[in-house]
Amino acid sequence: SKQLYLGQILIKEGIIDDNKLKTALQEQRHRADPLGSIMLQKKYITRNQLYAALSRQYNIPYQELDSFAVDDKQKLRLTGIVGPRYAEKHLILPIYMEGNHLTLAVSHPEAARILQDLKTVYGHIRMNCILTTEEKLAELFETLYGRPLKGVKSASEKKFQAEDLDRMEIDLEESDARLDKIVPYGISDMEA
Repeated sequence: SKQLYLGQILIKEGIIDDNKLKTALQEQRHRADPLGSIMLQKKYITRNQLYAALSRQYNIPYQELDSFAVDDKQKLRLTGIVGPRYAEKHLILPIYMEGNHLTLAVSHPEAARILQDLKTVYGHIRMNCILTTEEKLAELFETLYGRPLKGVKSASEKKFQAEDLDRMEIDLEESDARLDKIVPYGISDMEA
């Protein structure tokens, strides 16, 4: 079957129209960002809409994994199959193991190709992949391996960063107000 492009899927599902797709594609020609990222930044689509469309495009089920929980015994078993360096390098995480069936999570559909390498090493284990967001993958990595995933911020880190920016804006506004009182002249009053 013919693989649909992301934009075609979003149009077919009524999420965006032709004009929004054309605008995003035109912008993509001048940037290195993926089309989905551009549409997210422009607020044409939500993160869940993007991942649902990618799921359809690559035929990999999308799961939010909000109720993900793992006990110490499961964690030891999962991290014994895919170690932290391999998981970090390939952005693929073992998340469920039942009998000889392993489910792995990826945040980029291209990472699912690594599944073939793992199947070669672990031929006795049946494996499948699911798609989840980058933020969720970072959160799961920290849960499994006890340290942050390099280069990817979890949702909680992004939230704290946004809160810090809000505080910074307030601090800047307060310092600007103080400067206005202290410095009675502007740039035009300065000598060259």
